[in-house]
Amino acid sequence: MLPKRNSVVVLLAFLASFGALAQDGSAQLRLHAPVYKSKAKKGGAVTFAPLKASTSFSVVVRLYEKSGSELVPLMDEMGMPWAEELDFAIEAKGGVLGPAGDSNPTSGSFILPSKLAGELDLIVGSSKSLPDGFEMDVAWFTTQITNFGKKAVEYAESPAELVGKSMVAGPQGPMGLQGDVGPVGPAGATGPAGPAGPKGDTGSQGPAGPQGATGPSGGPPGPIGPKGDPGQDGPHTGGVNNTFASSAFVGGGTDNAANGSHSVIDGGFDNRAAGEYSTVGGGLLNKVEAGSEAARGATIAGGLYNKVSNRSGSGNAVGGGERNEIAMYGDQYGYGHATIGGGYRNSIRGDSGYGYESNLRASTIGGGSYNSVSGNLVTIGGGGNNRVESGGYDDYASTIAGGVENSISGRTGPANAIGGGRYNQIRISGDYVDSNGGATIAGGRGNLIAGEGYSYRYASRGDFSAIGGGTNNEIRASKAVIGGGYENRVNRGAVGATVGGGYGNRVYENAGGGTIAGGSENTIRGVPGYYYNQGPHFSTIGGGERNETMGSADVVGGGSYNRAGYPSSYGSGYYQYVTAHNTVGGGYGNRAYGDVYGSTTIGGGASNRVSRDLGTVGGGYDNRVDGRAGTVPGGYSNTAAGDFSFAAGREALASHTGSFVWGDGLGGIKDSQGPNSFTVYARGGATIFSNAAASAGVVLPSGAGSWSSVSDRDSKENMQPVDARRVLELVAGMPILTWNYKAQDESVRHMGPMAQDFREAFGLGVSAKLIDTVDPDGVALAAIQGLNELVTEKDAEIDALRDELSTLREQMEALVGRVEALSAER
Repeated sequence: MLPKRNSVVVLLAFLASFGALAQDGSAQLRLHAPVYKSKAKKGGAVTFAPLKASTSFSVVVRLYEKSGSELVPLMDEMGMPWAEELDFAIEAKGGVLGPAGDSNPTSGSFILPSKLAGELDLIVGSSKSLPDGFEMDVAWFTTQITNFGKKAVEYAESPAELVGKSMVAGPQGPMGLQGDVGPVGPAGATGPAGPAGPKGDTGSQGPAGPQGATGPSGGPPGPIGPKGDPGQDGPHTGGVNNTFASSAFVGGGTDNAANGSHSVIDGGFDNRAAGEYSTVGGGLLNKVEAGSEAARGATIAGGLYNKVSNRSGSGNAVGGGERNEIAMYGDQYGYGHATIGGGYRNSIRGDSGYGYESNLRASTIGGGSYNSVSGNLVTIGGGGNNRVESGGYDDYASTIAGGVENSISGRTGPANAIGGGRYNQIRISGDYVDSNGGATIAGGRGNLIAGEGYSYRYASRGDFSAIGGGTNNEIRASKAVIGGGYENRVNRGAVGATVGGGYGNRVYENAGGGTIAGGSENTIRGVPGYYYNQGPHFSTIGGGERNETMGSADVVGGGSYNRAGYPSSYGSGYYQYVTAHNTVGGGYGNRAYGDVYGSTTIGGGASNRVSRDLGTVGGGYDNRVDGRAGTVPGGYSNTAAGDFSFAAGREALASHTGSFVWGDGLGGIKDSQGPNSFTVYARGGATIFSNAAASAGVVLPSGAGSWSSVSDRDSKENMQPVDARRVLELVAGMPILTWNYKAQDESVRHMGPMAQDFREAFGLGVSAKLIDTVDPDGVALAAIQGLNELVTEKDAEIDALRDELSTLREQMEALVGRVEALSAER
């Protein structure tokens, strides 16, 4: 039972006076450190090697409850040694070390660093006497030497013993006298005066004065005069050499020209606002070119050498920076509403001269340098040398958030995105290839999502594919994913394939839905061709190194140099068939592929092979399944060569259909004996028990030619004597026939009773259709005993008759003698 809280407090005593630990009657343990392998000596002291370097100590104190002759450790609700409210400290020989680090009241452990040289005595004690039925001990006490060339951690082989228990505490010293009460201090100074009183009420308002009389109305208005000549342009508000058109405005600066209707230049130097409703806030050499009514309302807030062209559409804006440009080339006008927030040499450009239209509609560059956009609703957040180039009418709404030298180009479709990183690309190359878009590269370096060429238009558009990050990863298929890693590839036609990460993993052409979770240089093979649905599909590699799948729905869980699946031996091109559903769990150098359909399995091990459909190797080394649906559970160099065969152990060869071979651990090939045969090689003998106590069964001893039944007297009960004469009579009356089993050829003859006759005569065995081999032996022995009794009786009768005959012979001889004697007398 766990003691009540605070009933026992286990502590490592440390006296504030730095003196010896007081003998206060509490139970104590004494340890000697540092700890190396050494046993506790009598009296509780433990002696160890001297301390020579900086050492960390770990002490765990445990409370035990006596239960009979055993000590049961008390545990808290978390299963930790019970020790509450620990107040750890340490007293050391030659000086005292104070506690260091926080104590842990749950586990009762702490770490105390020391730089002492020589030996160190530690004392562990309880501040109270332990209650009856409980003992305190040290669960373990360890040190770790940290200043040597190698790490050394050793454990005491037994906890220290108690030095003493329940000793009477010594008397407490007297309390010192209380000091005199000090005199009362002087009174404090008078406080400051209180605040001023509230303001008085406001007086009443005086009466209003009288209102004056209304004056008379004027006469009727006169006629309107003729319109005068237009006046000159209004004055400039500031600066020199500024020019402006009608309804335009120049706020200041030098050599600015607001030449567009209702245009505005606030200031700066040599700026131009030639477009209608255009605005230049200031800066140097910024320019809004003149344009049609469709190219109006442009804004350059400031900066220098920024430009909005005359065909770029309405509502374009450059926030600032240097040499940024929004421009439209070719025969078309842009829709406008493009924005460059700032930065250096960024450009949003449209061009309709190549058979498609990129009209700058609402595209945006937030900042950065040398970023360029050609497309609609496109965004580059910032960074440097990023590029989005539209290749068709449906290429819009793509985004590069930032990074350096990232690009989206070609007929990539809508809503592609690059989050950042460097040298990442989403591109479509070749004619007549259109992507549905939606490709994403989150970041990393040198990653690529690409579509290529007319021939692979259905297989390699790259739409809806994604790369999470990493370096030099590449996707050339639709709806594929690479999570990260380095130099991973998803090739053309592998629609929906996934590589989680790792290094150098490959999903090859047309291996749709293939998955490689990670690892290094793993491969999902495909079939080259024009259409993605002609190759193997949905294979998986969990990880490992240089594993490979070559069929559909094949699986390699991990390991190294394993292979699942193989292209079949018939068919080619679009009609080439592949094996499927082959599995290798792991291991090294295993091959599971089948010959036509597959569905083979290798659990693990090394250098195992399954070459026929539905074959299984559980593990082991150098095992083979060359028969359809053959099985090798494991072992060494076993071969299931026949269809539906089974080989196990060592060098077992099941070469016949349906054969079962168990090979023992001795060397040499152990072959099957024929089709559908059961062959066991057990040169140490064989035993079959029919119960858990191993008291019933049969044994084939090593080198023996027949089974021996377990017949030990201790394995039997309810033993009763047998009427041997009656058994003899029953045997004599029971039909004994020769016959053959229907399952065997009629030339194979046997002799014996029928099970029904045997059961009716003797009532033995478990069924009227079975005869246990031990029972006919017993019946035969009992019948022999009965026959022996009968022969003995007959022998006794013969002996009696012989004795009687001898007596008669003697009597006859005597009579003959008398007769002869009488005859002689006559």
